[in-house]
Amino acid sequence: MVTYNRYAGTGIKKLLTERELKEARDWLVDCAFADVDADDIYYKMDETEIARAIRQHYDGGVEAFRQSVSAK
Repeated sequence: MVTYNRYAGTGIKKLLTERELKEARDWLVDCAFADVDADDIYYKMDETEIARAIRQHYDGGVEAFRQSVSAK
C-alpha cells in the first residue's frame, strides 16, 4: 500500500511502501554516511526523511529507487 504524502513542498508525491522503506534504510546504512549511524536510520528517521535522503542521494531519485526495488 502506498501512502500519499501529507507534507507539502517536499517534492515527494508519495511516501514509500513498507518494502521500499526497508530497502531504503538498508541502502542508507550501506552508504555509511559519516554523520548518521545505523541506529539513527533504523529507529529515528521517519518515512519523509528516508524519502528525502533517497531523492537527494540516489541516482534518479525516488522513482529510480522504486524501479530498482521492484526489479528484485
